[in-house]
This record gives sequence, structure tokens and C-alpha cells, in this order.
Amino acid sequence: MCFFKKRPTKELTICALSGLLANEYCVETVKRRYYVDPRPGEPVPPIEACTVHGAPPEPIRVTVCTVSGKRPGPYCRSTAEREYEPGTEPTTICAVCVPVADPSFPRTGMDYYQIIPVDLALIAAYLDALVVAGGSLQRYFFDFTWPLNLAVAGWHFSPYKQVGWWVETGGEFEGQTFPLFTISRSDEYGEPWNEAIWDKWRIILGMCAERGIRVTLSIYDWCSLKHGDDKRHNPLMQNVQHHGADGFSEYTKMDGSIGRGYGIHTGGVYGGFGSEAGGAMKDFQLEMIKRIAAFVRSIPGLDYRIMPGNEMARPPEGTETMAEVDAILREWHEFWIDELKRCGVPEERIVVSISGPNTREGVTIPLKEKYPCIVEQIHGPNSPESMAGFSASYPGAEIDGDGFDPKAAGYKNEFGHKMPSIAQCRSMRQYMIAHGLAQYETFNGYTEGREWQDIGRAKWDEQRALSGKI
Repeated sequence: MCFFKKRPTKELTICALSGLLANEYCVETVKRRYYVDPRPGEPVPPIEACTVHGAPPEPIRVTVCTVSGKRPGPYCRSTAEREYEPGTEPTTICAVCVPVADPSFPRTGMDYYQIIPVDLALIAAYLDALVVAGGSLQRYFFDFTWPLNLAVAGWHFSPYKQVGWWVETGGEFEGQTFPLFTISRSDEYGEPWNEAIWDKWRIILGMCAERGIRVTLSIYDWCSLKHGDDKRHNPLMQNVQHHGADGFSEYTKMDGSIGRGYGIHTGGVYGGFGSEAGGAMKDFQLEMIKRIAAFVRSIPGLDYRIMPGNEMARPPEGTETMAEVDAILREWHEFWIDELKRCGVPEERIVVSISGPNTREGVTIPLKEKYPCIVEQIHGPNSPESMAGFSASYPGAEIDGDGFDPKAAGYKNEFGHKMPSIAQCRSMRQYMIAHGLAQYETFNGYTEGREWQDIGRAKWDEQRALSGKI
């Protein structure tokens, strides 16, 4: 009988990837048994440990913006330290966070009224610069015409839909072609809105909301109705709802075909009772009131105010008395205020701005008595002397620097508009503090000339002085 002695073996834990002895960091392992003294041709047990897997590198701690997860930029307000494996940590700077305005008293701003034609990236840069310089206010024209001879003319960017062109017959503009709009919903054109422009306004106002900037939106701009050529580009004056009062006046549609006026006479900007077919201008503007009220209230966080019209005026015509035209202008504002309130806009967010020849006694004071919380805005001062004079003459009114001020001593643009000097801005700030004036805006005069507009030319030392930064 022959007996065989059992050969000794040993069991080893092997890394499935490297085939070497597994270490504590190997992800997948297997158990294998080997002879202690392997013979030729038998598997030899590994004696070296796995070199593929090893201890992970020590994590590194990096401060990041909690909003974007990137390295903090100059405007990030919330940051945290987070751990990353080396090589996975963020290296780019946050481009999401923006500067946020300081709303403390007194609030100031420098305006670029015709903002809608401007590239959105340039608008963002302008608003960032405003806030960094201490500004927290902006005022914009929502519907305007000028400058007529530039591609950035406001009528190209009207919130109303252009539906064609018409040719002037007679007078100084004989044979000239002008744009024609629709200002009310109709079977032919549907809703009267230029939706692409409303979409861009939503982005712009959203930018302001994100930065904590208070916006006063001047819906109509009377400056766009003061001159004959301006009037011929203005939707309230040149629209299919009244262009053909008899219903037979022809115009050229956008596709080149011929259209005809609707046969409804509106009676001008401020009212009118329409023809027998109906359709007063107030009825058409009611559509704008409802749309704009819902629009600004739909933008999250927007600190908005609505000005029915910038420097609105109703000059006397024929034998009309000043009392009669003041009443027309006052009643127009009453209509707007009543309807805005019906749409949920509080009185304190409604701003009234009138200009000569109408009187404060006949228009604004009665409005303030009827609607005590509305804001009266007076335009002109760009010097401490004029600010003090206007403040005394118009007690309780909000002062705005949109206008000519012969006492202003700062930059003068090609139109003759002068900004306050740096020293004057400092004095105006002190006057506001001393007399409790809550806010003041001037215009960024560097951005506009006779044949050009360029938001990129904006300068900010005046704003820094107004906000007490220099």
C-alpha cells in the first residue's frame, strides 16, 4: 500500500485587475489558493502588493460661489469652502452673480433713456457699472421715436406692431414715406404687440430686478410728439385705427400689398370720442394699460414704477383756454391712474410728469389731491442751485435731471445738455440729505451726440459723487 502526503497550500487575496496581492484600496478582489512550494509549471503565488491601486490623494479645500459652484468673482455674496480631489476643483471665475445696488437714502442714478435698441451684453455692462458706482435708479422710454435718422431710432423698436408704410400728401412732408402701426387688436392683425420687443424688455427689466435697480418706465414720450417729423413716426399718431378716418385711405402693407384705414378716428392722443363707428383713443390705450401692468408685475423682484407719459403736454388749439387744455391733460392722467389701479398697480408706483405750457395748478395739484400717493416728477435741475430752487417751488415733488440747466457746470454734449460737475454732484447729495429728497436721477450725457448714440461711452464719476463714493 502506498500513501501520498498532502502538499501544503495557502489562500491569498488577489487584485482582480493587477493579479498582485490585494491592498486595502483594490476595488475588486478574488480568493486564490496556491501551493506553498510550487513545482515547475504550477502557478507561483505573487509576493508583491498591487501597485495599480493606492491611497487616494488628499482632498484640497477651495472657496467657491454657492450659486455657480465656480471660484468667487467680485460680485459673489455667498461663498463656501468645499473639498475636491486634486485636478477636479473649479478653476473658472463665477459669471453668474452680479452687483446689487445699495437702496439706502438718498437713491441716485444716471439714465440711458433709449435702452431698448442696445445689445444685451452692453446693457448688462452699463447696469453693472451703474451699481458699482453707487447708482440704484434707471428711467427708460418705453415707446419713443427719435433719433429719427439712426438705425437705433425708437420707432424701429416700438412695443406696437408695424403693419406698413404710408405716404404724406400735401404740406412740408409731401411725398415722404412714414411707418404705420396698429395699436389695437383686430381680425386682420391680431394682437397689436411687437412681441420680440416685449421679450427684450422682459430681459432688460429682469437684469434690473436682479441688480436691485428701481425702474421708472415712461410708457409714452411726449418729446416724440413735439415736432412734425417725430409725430409722423409715432404709433399713437400714425396707425391704421385712425390713419384712414373715412376707411378709404390707402397704405402699403409690410408684404407690399395695399391696405386701407379702418375708418375709426381717435381724436388725438388724449381722448376723443371716436366717430360713429366708435373707438376712442382711450379705448386703445386701455389695452396698453392692461398689458404693461401685468407685464411689470410678472417680472420677479422688479421694483417698478409706471409713468404714463414723459413730460406730457396739451397745448391750446384755436380758441381753447389753458383751463380747458389743463382739464384734458388732467382727465387723461385720471384715466390712466384709475385703470392702472384696477390692474393692481399701487398709487405709489404711478409717476406723473407734465411740461409746459400746462400748469401744475391745473393738472398735477388736483391729481395729487385726488390720488395722494402718486409721485409728481419735475424735470430740469442739474445743479445744486436749481435743485434747491425747484425743491422750493415744487414742494413734495421728485426732482429729475432730464433737461437744460444753465447753472450746470459739467460735461456738455452736442445737444447743449450739461451734466452737473463732480463738485456740484457732491453738493447736490448733501442738499438731498439735508432736505430729505429721496431720489434724484440725471442723464449720462457722454452717451449721446447729434448723429450718434453709444452706451459704451458712458462715464461714472458723476454717479460716484452723487452716491458719496468720491
